[in-house]
Amino acid sequence: MESVSNILIKKAQRKPALRMSQVCAVIDGLSNGKFRARSLARGVLIIEVASSAAANNLSLQIPRLIEAINSTLKYEAVKRIRANIQNGDGQRR
Repeated sequence: MESVSNILIKKAQRKPALRMSQVCAVIDGLSNGKFRARSLARGVLIIEVASSAAANNLSLQIPRLIEAINSTLKYEAVKRIRANIQNGDGQRR
């Protein structure tokens, strides 16, 4: 009999919305409110940050974030991370 976590992992690998929600949950735990996950497609996670300084800080954390996300989810959901800078009115730059 298959464990519940294995079943959830298999479903997440098939369903992008579930996979994204899992990634968002992990990112929320790691971000301390400094950034948030925006989208996940083909292994590329787009993260929204408030400033170029935050994007630079995020770039230093990328290897740790990818490892934390993938180890938590127990499969390679994220291969790369890109940062989008949000300006004051909520629009991307």
